[in-house]
Amino acid sequence: MAVHRAVEVHRYSGLPVWRIIRLDATLYVANFAGTWKGHESATYKPAATPRSSLYQGFRRLFDSMLKDAQRVI
Repeated sequence: MAVHRAVEVHRYSGLPVWRIIRLDATLYVANFAGTWKGHESATYKPAATPRSSLYQGFRRLFDSMLKDAQRVI
């Protein structure tokens, strides 16, 4: 994957509540619940439409977390 695109992986120190994966302008989100592991959660792809408040909210959250995160790859 890194051969064709720039790939970055960041680690943040906050409580993991959301798993957010961003591939260019596409977001995939899932939550971490206390009763099961994150990989068992459903994953959602919020639509990047002009008035999509859910997409915009997760994008802002992602950008905010990225500012304080440590790049590991």
